[in-house]
Amino acid sequence: MLKCEDCNIILDEGTHFCPKCGKDLTSTDGTSRMPKLEVGAYLTSANLHRIRKEWDEAVADATEALRIDQNNADIASLLGVIYQERGMLDDAVIWFQMALEMNPNSAYDRARLKQVKDLIAQGGKASGSQDRLRTFENRTRIWAIGMAAVFIIVLILALIITGRHKTDNYGSQSSIDPNAQTAAQDIDQTNPPIRTPAKAMTTKSARSSSGSLSGSSAGSTRTPAEVKINHDVSAADSIGSAKVDDVIADPRQSIVIVTYTIPAASANKGSIMITSAAIARAAFAANAEVKTVTARCVISPGGQSSTQIAFMGDITRRALEALGANSTSDQIEASFTGIWWNPQIK
Repeated sequence: MLKCEDCNIILDEGTHFCPKCGKDLTSTDGTSRMPKLEVGAYLTSANLHRIRKEWDEAVADATEALRIDQNNADIASLLGVIYQERGMLDDAVIWFQMALEMNPNSAYDRARLKQVKDLIAQGGKASGSQDRLRTFENRTRIWAIGMAAVFIIVLILALIITGRHKTDNYGSQSSIDPNAQTAAQDIDQTNPPIRTPAKAMTTKSARSSSGSLSGSSAGSTRTPAEVKINHDVSAADSIGSAKVDDVIADPRQSIVIVTYTIPAASANKGSIMITSAAIARAAFAANAEVKTVTARCVISPGGQSSTQIAFMGDITRRALEALGANSTSDQIEASFTGIWWNPQIK
C-alpha cells in the first residue's frame, strides 16, 4: 500500500499518480517514491511474535516485510535476532551477514555476528538441532501420555467387565434352588441318565405326623402352604405307590412343582401319566390358589446312586378338570404342556 504525502490518502500498489492532487508517485526508474507502510507493520508484528517466542509467526511476518522491501537491512537484522534466540545459529549468521552487506556501517549487526560465531565456536546450539530435538521430545512426550491414557482406560473397562461377569455368575448360581439345579442337570438328553444326590429320595415313613419332611426337604426352608400341599398329596390314595419327595411353590405364576418317585419296575409312560394326573389333582385340591402343577417324576433303576428324572410336564387346573374320570394315559398326556421324557422310558 502507498500513501500520498500531500493528500494523506492510501493508494494501491502500482499507482503512478495521486487521483486527488495529481502528484507523480514514480521516480525516473519507474519505482514508487512513496514509503511502504506495510513494512513497518510487518516488522512490528514480527518483533511481537519474537518476544512471545512464536518463532514461526515471527519469521513469516519478517519474511513478508523483506518481500516488500528487499534492501531493508533492519529486516535482515531482525531475522538474525529471531534465529539466534531460537537457537538456529547457522541461520542467524547468514542473516547478520546479509544485514552487514546492506549496511556495512552497522556496529550492532557486526557485534551480533561476532557473538553468534563465538557461540558456534564454543559448541553452542547450531543449525537449530536443539530446537528440533526439543520439538521431537515434546511430540514424544505427548504420544507417551496419550498411550498411557488409552492403556488406563482399557484396563478400567476390563476390570468393570470382569467384575460384572463375576457378579452375574454369582447371582445366577446363588439364586438356583438345589433341587431345581439337579433337575436342570438331569434334563440333558444327550447323556442320560444323569445322577442326582441319593439324599434327594424320601419316603412316606420318613415324614413326621406334623407334616414336616425328612431327607433333602428337612434341611430346606418350606412355607406352611408347601408343607400342607406335600402332606395332602402324600396322603391321597389316588397316587398309589408313588412317594412325594418335595413340593416347591412359585407364587409369581401360582405354580407348584411336585417331585415324586415311583418304583423303577413299574416306570412306563402310561403309569407315569396316570400318577402325574392324580398328584396334580391332589395338589389343586390342597390349595385353591394353585393354577398350574409341574409334575416331576424320578426313578432309581439301580438304587439311589443312579437316580434320574423320568418325566416332567405342566398341567393347568382347567385342563385337568376337563379330563374325564376314566381318561386314558394318552388323553392325559395331551393335556400336559412342556413335556419332557427320559429316552429310556417306553
